[in-house]
Amino acid sequence: MNTKDLILDVIAEKCYMGRNELRDDMTLEGDLFLDSLGFMTIVVELEKKLQELLPLAELKISVRSTVGEMCTSIQEYLKRIHKEARSLPICFPPPMYFSLHVAAALSMILAEGENEDWFYNNFIQASFYNDYDSKAKSHKYCVYPAMEMRPGQTAAGKYIAQTHVDLEVFNMKADSLYENIKLFINQGYYVSCVADVSRIKGTRYEERSFLLHEVMIFGYDDALETLDILDFDSKQSINKIKISSKDLWNAFTSPELLKIFQGNVNNSVILYRRKKADFKFDFGLVRELLRDYLDSYNSSRRYSLLLPCDENSTWGIGTYDKITEYLEHREERLDVRLFHAFYEHKKLMFDRFRYMKQKGLYHAEDELLHGMEENMQGAETVKLMAMKYNIKPQEQTIEQMTLKLDGIKNREICLYERILRGNGEGR
Repeated sequence: MNTKDLILDVIAEKCYMGRNELRDDMTLEGDLFLDSLGFMTIVVELEKKLQELLPLAELKISVRSTVGEMCTSIQEYLKRIHKEARSLPICFPPPMYFSLHVAAALSMILAEGENEDWFYNNFIQASFYNDYDSKAKSHKYCVYPAMEMRPGQTAAGKYIAQTHVDLEVFNMKADSLYENIKLFINQGYYVSCVADVSRIKGTRYEERSFLLHEVMIFGYDDALETLDILDFDSKQSINKIKISSKDLWNAFTSPELLKIFQGNVNNSVILYRRKKADFKFDFGLVRELLRDYLDSYNSSRRYSLLLPCDENSTWGIGTYDKITEYLEHREERLDVRLFHAFYEHKKLMFDRFRYMKQKGLYHAEDELLHGMEENMQGAETVKLMAMKYNIKPQEQTIEQMTLKLDGIKNREICLYERILRGNGEGR
């Protein structure tokens, strides 16, 4: 029960009337016929139920106040003395954020520097979705198994426990939504929900008319009545953003969203809690996945007992031909997310072998690391070229991108074959 409901219940009980008979504009003395003693009886009862002293001089309420004035004054006072702020740990910036749900999952798993061995033992393979024309909004290029970390899938299940909460069990109002999210966060849960994110100021979506998307909440600030989310800001950068609790409520109750959920405020939220689990780095697995990559083998087949098997994608080195095909039959604008994911794959490969060298997991020669760094820098250039093309479309830019991709591909083949031939000792 929120504070105002509690106050109204006490007033109604002490005045021998129904809750629905009370109005904010009613005066305690004139309309409810209370005297000073009756007023103090209500105050004492409220102090018992709220377990707080209510200093009347500071609250500036008396028997001459209205019901609304009494409720507002007490609510604001309690907020002032109970200014709480809590933020659950996240890894920021997350090492991959070509997709928001990937960024959210990794920000939790890698929080406080944990689980790096697991992270660098994975995300070696890459895939390109063959039917990208039929699903223009889907991700074309992906780092495997990043996209398999969605709710209900188990790629991240080793380190994240998921709980679905049906919001119909709550008496959903703007303030109760905020209070329940605070309750979840105080219990150590990250909160993920689906909302019309075009209603949330400070994000890149607010200029749109409607967009159904996930919101990942990891903190709150009572003094500001804000929630902390991980998302893309108005400058298109991944960021920790403070959003107002009112904006989140508006995002939950947008007319378009209610149509999708058939009149309900929402169907559910998902609570995530971090789990601890041991993981020992396995260089043999790195070698296997590098072999898959060079052979363009569908790595999802290896894990089909646990994760969905994707037979409609091109894998590994074969993804270069698909990127070139996409550039040849390009849309009016290039999907920059594709090239950002491509860049993150090359950056992650460089970071992986540098990490392995620092931890004594693999003796990576400087020449090998230099080659991977060149690929990372080349991939970043390709991404910038795609952004340039969207501003000023020129055939020359596409030709330059294709040449740069060929160079990265050839260097990559040489580097990975060198690793598989056994140069450098791994354990």
